[in-house]
Amino acid sequence: MSHIFSSTRRHSSYIALAAILLLTLTACQDASTEGIGESEDVLRHQAKKNLSSNKHHAAIDPLTHLSNNFQVGANARIYRLELMHSLYKAKEYARAADTADQYIKIYPYEADVDYALYMKTLASLEEFNTRHWVPRLTRERYGYTDTKILDDALVSANRLLASYPKSRYVPETAYMASQIREVFMKKNYHIAREYRARKAFAASQKRLTDVVVFTDSKQLLHDSLVMMRDNYTSMNMHKDAEKINQIIALNW
Repeated sequence: MSHIFSSTRRHSSYIALAAILLLTLTACQDASTEGIGESEDVLRHQAKKNLSSNKHHAAIDPLTHLSNNFQVGANARIYRLELMHSLYKAKEYARAADTADQYIKIYPYEADVDYALYMKTLASLEEFNTRHWVPRLTRERYGYTDTKILDDALVSANRLLASYPKSRYVPETAYMASQIREVFMKKNYHIAREYRARKAFAASQKRLTDVVVFTDSKQLLHDSLVMMRDNYTSMNMHKDAEKINQIIALNW
């Protein structure tokens, strides 16, 4: 049976919507029957068969055809919702995020926009992690990764949190938004470190100020304060350096 969402990362299963899909993806005539070909009924039958067996890769093709070629009708939204879910389960995260974005634009006032926003955030975060996985020994390169996909994901997360405060996806989306912001803070820290290496101390301080204000990581906060102190010392601003040093001494 198809579930709109189910995974080991405490994601909600969208059982009601999945049930509707399995009811609408009814059995049909055999594809070899004269005149049917790739009809909506045939595609629905193929999608239902694959989804019932959790063959998400195999379900993508018929669901893509259904989403593209049958955009008017009672089941049009369901096709697109199931497509984004199957793409995610097949680990085609970029396509899942794009499909969620299409749903949001096509059905801005229909049901399940909160789910689409959630899926866009989730799939975008997974795509970023897939593209930019960095071995622990080379984490210093983390600051130079492309975070554009996370910019879009954070916009979607914030929209869900602001517009659908009672959505079942709020807790997980809030957690993902926090993760995304922390990526940005780590990026700022590593850029600040590079500025310091180039003796661009003022530019380094500007990046570090954002980290100190917004990070949720105590370790990152400590490291940023230490660098701020060192930057002040390098700029002969010893009173400011001492103030930072006192903050560090009081909290660590």
